[in-house]
Amino acid sequence: METLKQIYIESQKRLRAAGVENPAFDAACIIEKHTGVKRHEIVLYGGCPSFNPTDFWADIERRERREPLQYIVGMWHFYGLDFFVGRGVLIPRQDTEVLADTAINFLKSKESPSVLDLCAGSGCVSTVILKNVENSSAVCVELSNDAAFYLEKNLEYNGIKGRARIVKADMLSSSSAAELDGRFDAIVCNPPYIKSSDIEGLQPEVAQFEPHLALDGGTDGLVFYRAVQNYLMLLKAGGMAVFEVGIGQSNDVAAILENYGLSDIFIKRDFSGIERVVGGYYK
Repeated sequence: METLKQIYIESQKRLRAAGVENPAFDAACIIEKHTGVKRHEIVLYGGCPSFNPTDFWADIERRERREPLQYIVGMWHFYGLDFFVGRGVLIPRQDTEVLADTAINFLKSKESPSVLDLCAGSGCVSTVILKNVENSSAVCVELSNDAAFYLEKNLEYNGIKGRARIVKADMLSSSSAAELDGRFDAIVCNPPYIKSSDIEGLQPEVAQFEPHLALDGGTDGLVFYRAVQNYLMLLKAGGMAVFEVGIGQSNDVAAILENYGLSDIFIKRDFSGIERVVGGYYK
C-alpha cells in the first residue's frame, strides 16, 4: 500500500497537469477530508491511515475537471467561521470579509440593530454580522433555491437561525422591497457584478461551476446596484448601505449611490489593495 506521502505526491502531479493553480494545497485539503490527517502533518505521516481510495481518487478527478475545491470538501472558512458550500451557491471569498467588517464596525454601536442582506447567498455576510454584533437580527433575501438551502443550513450550523429570517425574492423586482416589513440599520449586499460577456472568460472553476445567477450583473455589471433604489426607503435615518463591487466599478457605484441620495460616500480596499467596498448613509 502506498504511504500517505506517496499519495500526496501523486495527487499533486495529477492536479498540476490539469492546470490547477495550487496543486499542493488542494491535494492536502482533499487528503484531510478523507483521512482526517491535517495538511501540515501529511509529509511527516509514515504509513497510510484507513480511508476509501475509490472515493478519494474520485475527488481528485473532480478537481482535475476544475470543479472548485470548496465544493469538493463541502465547507469553507470565512471571517473565522465555517460555511457549507456546494453546487448552486457562490463560494465565500476573503475579499468579501471587508464588506462584513465594514458592517460589523458600524453596527456595534447600535442597540439591537437590524440588517437587510440582499443577494444573501450562503449567508456568510449576515452570519458573521450576527455572530459579532450583540442582539442583532437579519432579513436575508435570496432568489435561488439552491443558495437558500445552504443559507438556512449555515445559519443553523452557526447557531443563529432564530435571529435571521429568509425571504425568497428577486432583488431586481420592485415589488420585493414593498413586501419587506420594518426598517433596518444597515443594508449589506454582495450582488452579481460580472459583465454578462465576461463570464465565459473567467477561470473554469467559476465559469463552469459557480452559479451564473450569482455572477451575472448584466451588460455593464451594474444592474443590481441600480436596483437598490427600491430598498433605500427601508433604511432608518442615518442607516448605512454598503456593497461589494468588482474591479474598476467603485466610482460608478459611488455615483449611483450618491444619485440615489446617500451621503458621505466611502470606498474601501480589500486585502490586495483593490477598491472592493462602496457605501454611504441614508439621511
